[in-house]
Amino acid sequence: MQGVVFADLDGDGSFSPFTGDTALAGWTVQLMWNGQVIATTLTGTNGQYLIDGLASFTTYEVCASAQAGFVQGPPMAGTTYDGCGGSGYSFSANTSFQTVTPRNFSMIPQ
Repeated sequence: MQGVVFADLDGDGSFSPFTGDTALAGWTVQLMWNGQVIATTLTGTNGQYLIDGLASFTTYEVCASAQAGFVQGPPMAGTTYDGCGGSGYSFSANTSFQTVTPRNFSMIPQ
C-alpha cells in the first residue's frame, strides 16, 4: 500500500504540486487490522509512504492524523474521518484491489 501525505494549499483534496501543494516528510502513517495497529511508517522527503508485505485478500485500514498546525483536508473517495480509532482519517482497503490505487492524505495548513 502506498500514497502521499501532502499540504493541500488549495483545499481541493487532490495532490497538485503545480497549485502549490507540497509533500509532508516525517508524518506517521499507520496500518491497522481488526482495530489494532500492525505497522507504522514515516513519510519520506517526497511525502510518500510504502507499506508492503500485506496478506492477500485481507481488509486493512491505513491511517494518517493531522499534526500541529494542520487540519485534515477533504477526503479522497473511500476515505472516512472517523478512522484511526477516531484520531485521524483512514481508507478501508482490501489488498486484492491495491495494485494501482495510491492512498493520499490531504492536510490543510492553519
